[in-house]
Amino acid sequence: WISINPDVRIKVLKEFEKGACAARNKPLNLITSDWIQFLDADDLLLEGKISQQINNSDNSDIIYDSFIKRLVTGEDINITPQDNILIGLMKGDLGNTCANLWDTKAIKRVGGWNEEITSSQEYDLMMRMYKEGASFQKLNTFKTVIRQREFGQISQGNPELRWENYTSIRVDFFNSTIANSNDRFIINESMQLLFRAIQLLFYSNSTLAIKLHNEHLSTLNFKPKTSTLKSQLYLIVYLILGFRVAENIRTLTIRKRI
Repeated sequence: WISINPDVRIKVLKEFEKGACAARNKPLNLITSDWIQFLDADDLLLEGKISQQINNSDNSDIIYDSFIKRLVTGEDINITPQDNILIGLMKGDLGNTCANLWDTKAIKRVGGWNEEITSSQEYDLMMRMYKEGASFQKLNTFKTVIRQREFGQISQGNPELRWENYTSIRVDFFNSTIANSNDRFIINESMQLLFRAIQLLFYSNSTLAIKLHNEHLSTLNFKPKTSTLKSQLYLIVYLILGFRVAENIRTLTIRKRI
């Protein structure tokens, strides 16, 4: 690309610290442009991606955008993020590192990427930016291709650590930002999403999952949603015998089915 675009000034930096966040933080103090485009090695930006986002930015700090997910089979799936920002952050459905466009000053205000976290990195960043008052804007350009790999992606790494990261940032965001909201719909939906994250964590770290549930949901008189007979039976066990027993039964049932 550099050889066929000789008029474009390119500066290559080398980061010796491990991790994507360290690499993303490396150029922050050198950037003078208003916007930052991050791009992971596997993914693609289609023509006009950045210009369309800037031209439609409406002075927002984060432009979160639709994207194309390309499976290892070659199949393309269009992914459209949530309209509601808080629900999107809790659900992990507010774009991603490459599909989004980031305001330089807004990222610097929160100290950049968290180099201590090994997954859920862009959502940790967006949650911190939201808490600092960053404005969000949704677009639907489908100008980014996120390519799935058979191996080597963060999402395929240590499942216990991955779900710990996923859940812990949502517990913090819920407690610091959502729990005191006046919007009961947002609170209730966020509790359901937090509960689902804790359920997924239970598979790999039941002790931590039980601790998080008891500390952050049971004190709020939380009840899981029911939409099927199976979920209604789960709710009965949950209300009578508690989260630990309900999850042990659910996990055992799933493993027997597999």
